[in-house]
Amino acid sequence: NPASGPGERRSARHAEAVRALQRSGARVLGYVATDWGRRPGGEVDDELHRYAAWYAVDGFFLDEAPATADRLDAMRPLAAAARRAAPGGLLVLNPGTPPNRRYFELADVVVTFEGTYADYVRRPEREPVNGEAVLVYGATREQALAAVRDGGDDARLVYFTSGTPPNPWRPLSPYLRDLERELRGTARGEGRGRGPCGST
Repeated sequence: NPASGPGERRSARHAEAVRALQRSGARVLGYVATDWGRRPGGEVDDELHRYAAWYAVDGFFLDEAPATADRLDAMRPLAAAARRAAPGGLLVLNPGTPPNRRYFELADVVVTFEGTYADYVRRPEREPVNGEAVLVYGATREQALAAVRDGGDDARLVYFTSGTPPNPWRPLSPYLRDLERELRGTARGEGRGRGPCGST
């Protein structure tokens, strides 16, 4: 995420970082904000293609996605444009809250929670949906690992960090390796294909 998007010009430093991550086996997603589905399609399409041309990303993270049924028609062309820009890539939508279930038809992964650890543990129980992800900030290492061990969250992808506002996602989670090891152990023990995630 060079500049809340791809930026105005290619960054050699970011391009090398992307290549290094891909060589390590990571999938790198381009970050594009959609303003809750209100951004003009041409603007979104331009950013998608800059990411693809400059950084050869493995898919896209469409942030500020809407969650209500009446905004589905606004998101459909944006999701389709992301599919075209990275054929076969991973597409993530981030409404940050449980959306209308038809949004899961548009993407591979949908972020159904983005917020503090305190709010995360107070979430009401509901039936899980395949393809969910959660992004949690303000969590200590102990809290994050305990949440994974508890097994109470059936999200496909999870990311915990101790970061705090105004931008809790700016620093990489200091306990990311511990979280990854714990998730791999949980997946082996329970047969669940869960893993860590983060936006790029």
